[in-house]
Amino acid sequence: MNSVSLRITNLMMINGISSEAELARCIHVPQATLHRLLAGKTLKPNHKIIKKIAEFFDVSVNHLLVDNPGENIYISEAERYHDSPSSVLRYLMQDIGSLSEGELSRRTGVPQPTIHRILSGMTPNPRMESIEPLAEFFNVSSDQMLGRIPLPKDRVSGSFAATMATKKVVPLLSWMEVAYWPDIVKHPDFKIGREWVTSESGIKGSAFAVKVKSSDYLPDFRAGTTIVVDYSRKPKEGDFILGVMKGKKVAVLGQFMIERSREVLLDLSKNETVLVIGKNVSLCGVIAEAKHKF
Repeated sequence: MNSVSLRITNLMMINGISSEAELARCIHVPQATLHRLLAGKTLKPNHKIIKKIAEFFDVSVNHLLVDNPGENIYISEAERYHDSPSSVLRYLMQDIGSLSEGELSRRTGVPQPTIHRILSGMTPNPRMESIEPLAEFFNVSSDQMLGRIPLPKDRVSGSFAATMATKKVVPLLSWMEVAYWPDIVKHPDFKIGREWVTSESGIKGSAFAVKVKSSDYLPDFRAGTTIVVDYSRKPKEGDFILGVMKGKKVAVLGQFMIERSREVLLDLSKNETVLVIGKNVSLCGVIAEAKHKF
C-alpha cells in the first residue's frame, strides 16, 4: 500500500465507507479500477479518478498526491475533526484494526448495547460514565471523544492506550444509599448528577463505590479513600467487606472472619466489634479496590 492508497483508506474509515464497492458506487468508477489503486498496483493514478475521490471526501487533490514526511507518522487534518461521538468512535475503532463492538466492550467495561447506540448515532449525547472509559482506552480526552474538540495533531495512527485489564464504571453512593443497593438503581432519578468511578479490579457483576469520610477506619482506610464494592463476590476469610446493620440501615466497614463456625464482620471503626453476618448485619459485598489521592 503506497501513500496515496493509505490516505484514501484513512478517509474511507473517517467517513464510514466500509468497502471498496461502496466507494466505487459513490464516485462512479469501476470497482476493479479502484481496487488496483487501493492495492498500490497503480503507479500513476488516473487524475480524473483522484479528483473524484478528492471531491467526494472534500479534500484537495494535493492532499492525496503530495508526499509530506509528517503524514506518514501523524494523522491528517481531516482525521482530526469529527462532528459527533459516533464519528469519533467509528474512526478510533477502525484506526486500531477494525475493533468489534464486543471486543471494545470487553476491554473497557462499557456495555455493548451502549457502544452500539453511540456508534449508530442513537445516543448523540452519551453519559460521561460511558465516555470516560472509552476516552481512556483510546488515549484521548473526554471532549475529544465527544467530538467537541479535534483529536491531537501529534496523534500517531494506532497509538491507543492498550489497556487490557477489564474496566468497569460503577456509581458512587452515599453511605445512606448503601443500605438500599441494588434496589436504588430502579429509581428514575438515580443517574441524575451521579458521580461515577472507574475500576480496574476485574469486577464481573454488580458493584458500586463509596467514599470513606472519616479517620475511623485507620490504618486500613484513611479519609478520602474511595472503595469499590463487588456486590456479587463471595468473601474469603480476611477480605475487607461492607455490611449494613439490621434494623438501623447503617453501613459498616469491616473484615470477614470465620469464628466458631460463624461468618462474622469485625467492625474496623469500633475496635473490631464482632457482628454476626445474617444476624446483626447483612453483607453488601467485598472491597475489590481502594483508590485514594495524595
